[in-house]
Amino acid sequence: MSVDIQEKSCISDGKKIFGKLYIPDTKAKKYPAVILSHGFNSIGDDMADIALTFAENGFLAYTFDSVSYTHLTLP
Repeated sequence: MSVDIQEKSCISDGKKIFGKLYIPDTKAKKYPAVILSHGFNSIGDDMADIALTFAENGFLAYTFDSVSYTHLTLP
């Protein structure tokens, strides 16, 4: 099954959270969904293979880059 991958982001506490939505290529109007969160010192793309497997099996899958409360903003 083919999968459509779309970049999606949102703003939380003034910080942009980047992510990718993996959409199965089916005619379904509703899908079961899974949100994949990476571990420490990783990014959302590290979960791409798992998200793709879910989407190929009929799930919506979303990966994202976590925003840490210790994030530093440099001048």
